[in-house]
Amino acid sequence: MLGEFFESSDSGQYKSLPIAENWYLIGSNNGNKNAELGYERVLETQFNNRRANLVSSITVLDDQIDEDIQQSANSKTDFFNQKQNRISSDIIITSFLLMCVLFYVTVKRLVTHKKTGQKEDLNRQLAHQTKKTRTLQRHLAAAHFQLKKIKTNFKKPM
Repeated sequence: MLGEFFESSDSGQYKSLPIAENWYLIGSNNGNKNAELGYERVLETQFNNRRANLVSSITVLDDQIDEDIQQSANSKTDFFNQKQNRISSDIIITSFLLMCVLFYVTVKRLVTHKKTGQKEDLNRQLAHQTKKTRTLQRHLAAAHFQLKKIKTNFKKPM
């Protein structure tokens, strides 16, 4: 399966995971359970990678805040440093909120995709059953006509 190939060839970069995600998505649209599991696994990996980057950024920002606090204690520019700390904490809060929104959108997309796929499968099954029913009705009508024809031929005196 191509999704597994691209997923396994990912070297921590974001280059092959989107390709694997697309292949798994195509496979899950065709009702492949392994593809659905792979699709969820790729989404989780992407989320974990983004979260790790965010945690790393937050750690860097936290270190900067600690350095800024040290500098403000040693210098007389408290006002400037407080303003910088507020901006840094605003960046952290904003990053956290963006990450939450990204997670929500990803989960919502996955749920919507599954519901849409199920509806399409049911519609295809319904169309197939309808076609089958019509064919059987035609065969039944033809058999009934043949039976009537045989009865009328049988009742006719020779």
